[in-house]
Amino acid sequence: MKKLFIFLCISGTTFGLYAQSHVLIVSQGHGPDDIYVDAYRNLTPNRAIYHITGYGSQLSEQYDYQELPAFNYFIADPTPGVLLGNLAIDTGYKISYDYGKSWTTLNTLSDQEGYICGGGIAGECYFGLFRGENNNPYHKLMYSTDFGNSIHTVFDSCFYYIFEAGQQAGELYSINICQWNGLFMLLRSTDYGQHFDTTFLDGTVINYSNITYISGLFRGAHPGELFLVPSRLDTGTWMEYDYIQHSTDYGHSWNLENVMAYSISDGGRYFTSGRDSCSFYYVQAFDGSETSPSRIIVHCSSDCGQTFISYEYQLAVPTGIPEKENRKATISLFPNPAISQTRISGNHPENFHSSLIRFISSTGQMVREIPWDGGTRSLDLSGMNKGLYLIQVQSKGINKYSKLVIE
Repeated sequence: MKKLFIFLCISGTTFGLYAQSHVLIVSQGHGPDDIYVDAYRNLTPNRAIYHITGYGSQLSEQYDYQELPAFNYFIADPTPGVLLGNLAIDTGYKISYDYGKSWTTLNTLSDQEGYICGGGIAGECYFGLFRGENNNPYHKLMYSTDFGNSIHTVFDSCFYYIFEAGQQAGELYSINICQWNGLFMLLRSTDYGQHFDTTFLDGTVINYSNITYISGLFRGAHPGELFLVPSRLDTGTWMEYDYIQHSTDYGHSWNLENVMAYSISDGGRYFTSGRDSCSFYYVQAFDGSETSPSRIIVHCSSDCGQTFISYEYQLAVPTGIPEKENRKATISLFPNPAISQTRISGNHPENFHSSLIRFISSTGQMVREIPWDGGTRSLDLSGMNKGLYLIQVQSKGINKYSKLVIE
């Protein structure tokens, strides 16, 4: 399990000094009923990304790979099918438009390592770059409002603890360490992290001086809603205690929803919030071997973490069908970048019969919708603003995305 005693914790995922080989990345999904999990299929370094839908009841393997000796992070954008992250396949950040089945490199961050935090609206994301000087986990915070295609630096030197974006554009939260005595400070920004106000976590619910680390800060489904999971390790009994706390007023006050106790030999717990009201998840991971797969247990709550329904999966066993499965179906746009028009075509036109082509702006707004029969077609771009667009092609059983730049 990855829990951190030296307080290196990033966007809801903790990393520790007594890590076992099962290491998960758990991410909020696109819609009300889904999350993503990145986990070892059996033994290091064989990993895969899994899409879990139906409030934990369905799992499909999206992408498998061999992990390099580096941490990996990814997030799901609010745009259906779009994931961004650093998968530890090689150095640099990548983007997927097909629910994680294929990935392309972001040229703006092709040689950078670090973590990513998803924003509250389509295209908004935050990047923290690792450098490692002076024992600091990272020294640079940047943000993007167009899926990482253009980057804005917030500051070049920082030692923040956890980042998590809110529901509104430019809303970013951070937990900072005040002193090494269990005192933490919650900060909120409404201008992409350039300025923060402060709200103290005053320990009125639990004694923060007894907290060993924080397992994560997570945004809820509504503005001002947050989940916080402080954790405590009892080294005498090797029992771990997770305190699920819930706020609906931007972190000014907290309600303790649940206290969960378990032995650290029972598998690590990794948390995330859902996009549905009061939905909250935690995932347990258990190591596999050369002859047996790893397994995970997905626990889903619809009452802010008070009670959970659980589903168990064997990861190296083929399970489910990848989201919008049709790996042979691809679309292409030419020219791209384009000025006044472009042409769209599909490699198998029959796959796109009775489709809809949607133009989605970098702010997540659908600005145009066109019917398509799958044949090569010219798209008139006159009257559209310059910039980056996501082109979504949707038909029964298919949901494809591509990028288009209008100059």
